[in-house]
Amino acid sequence: MSQASPRRWPLHPRPGALESLSSWLDRLARLYQVPVADLLGPNLGVLVGIRNVLDEDPPPAVFTALAERTGVLAGQVRAMTLPGWVPWLFDAYPLPERDATDGFYTYVRQYSVLLAPGEAPRFEVTRRRWRGPWIPQHPVRRSCPQCAAGPDPARALTWQLPLTVSCLQHHCRLTTDTETFAAEAAGEPNEAVPISEPVTTLDG
Repeated sequence: MSQASPRRWPLHPRPGALESLSSWLDRLARLYQVPVADLLGPNLGVLVGIRNVLDEDPPPAVFTALAERTGVLAGQVRAMTLPGWVPWLFDAYPLPERDATDGFYTYVRQYSVLLAPGEAPRFEVTRRRWRGPWIPQHPVRRSCPQCAAGPDPARALTWQLPLTVSCLQHHCRLTTDTETFAAEAAGEPNEAVPISEPVTTLDG
């Protein structure tokens, strides 16, 4: 007897442009009114207990399982994670420990205009001190106040990186989860702060 193919979920909204995998899974979980952990575990058979892993280094089985349940190609699902942006944004992700020093000097010192080649001091760089270009030492979770107030809020993958400061759709400043929680605790509205030129052009 042949094994039955996995059943496709009846509700599976398409991921948004540049949306992160964790954001898309949040939206899927809200539809079914279950935690993301339950959506991944009992439904997909993939246990991913830490949210940051979903966008940074999820098991390849996640891509295949989500493709089967939603009809979204596995390659598109992978593009919703940081490793999916190799080689366009990163040379490698995660950055191999042996390449940390060379990678640091390539991104930081390659086009130095203040120091001539060989003048800059060289020291050993470890991944604990520098995780790679554009990667913050600690995870950053930001959101757009206007997107968050909508009926189906989503987050862009690039909002986790120190590359942009604004939402391209609403042209307002992204706020960290810490700022959002502090405003809620104080009973204050999470108001959108407009961003104008030239920042909007740089972010776009």
